[in-house]
Amino acid sequence: MSRRLFAQAATGVGRFSGKRHRIGGVGGRQFQRRLGYRRHRLTGKWTGPEGTWLDIAPKGEGYRVTVSNLDGPRDFDGTADDGGIRFMRDGQTFVIRPGNGDDTGMKWLAGKKDCLIVAPGEGYCRG
Repeated sequence: MSRRLFAQAATGVGRFSGKRHRIGGVGGRQFQRRLGYRRHRLTGKWTGPEGTWLDIAPKGEGYRVTVSNLDGPRDFDGTADDGGIRFMRDGQTFVIRPGNGDDTGMKWLAGKKDCLIVAPGEGYCRG
């Protein structure tokens, strides 16, 4: 790969067909910093057992983490962490990290492939 193509791929900005393209409307380092692929992949709605769900959305430099359990939805501020997204709930720190249904330790999610683990016994999956 040439240096120019590598630089264009790394920054998300390039010249193709005479037009300047940006990935997702956000270009260059801002894209990498705010929405790096691994962290961006964690955004969206994830479902858990018995009507529970988790929603992660970009919010400034961090994330809005909404957890809905049997008591209803609650919002938390999250920050990017090496292994996922870190947030505080009821004075305790949690890191949301990718895994599979078996990693959650929950029989309702066993066998699922695309999941997030908040804590042992608390997980959410897609698909």
